[in-house]
Amino acid sequence: MKLVTGAARRRRAGFTLLELMISSTVFLLVAGAVVTTLVISSALNMTGRETALASRGAQSIIEELKATTFAEIFARYNTTAADNPAGGSSPGANFAVAGLTPRADDGDGFVGAVEFPGTGTTLREDGEDVELGLPRDLDGDGGVDATNHAGDYRILPVRVVISWNGQNGARTFELVTVLTELR
Repeated sequence: MKLVTGAARRRRAGFTLLELMISSTVFLLVAGAVVTTLVISSALNMTGRETALASRGAQSIIEELKATTFAEIFARYNTTAADNPAGGSSPGANFAVAGLTPRADDGDGFVGAVEFPGTGTTLREDGEDVELGLPRDLDGDGGVDATNHAGDYRILPVRVVISWNGQNGARTFELVTVLTELR
């Protein structure tokens, strides 16, 4: 039988300095990974919240457009007040979305904009815009021309753009649709 002395027992009973340093390093690496995951998760949650607000804002404007008399949509939501129909409000092309902050370089102070084919004051079917399906016959006459179709359109391509300054920098959300009059 072998006798174990007090000094040998103390050596085997505790941790060595090397073991303590290794276990501390592993603990710090794991803790750092957990903190990084929490920070990234929080940022992604905020980004998702902002995107959801932008999506709801764009969908809300599309619903407003659909609720407007078809022949008056362009006049009420374009960039000029000169052609607004009498009687009733005309909100114009720009709008706010609660919870989103306009970009610093945004001159009008609104995050949202309704865009139609053309200059904003005219409705053109001869432009080049793949997302809006242009060039496209908007008045149903069988041809595409360079005239203003603000008064005779039968289909209306629309782009709703939401641009804001988010937690992770400048962000943009776009929704494109084509409105038609039901007869």
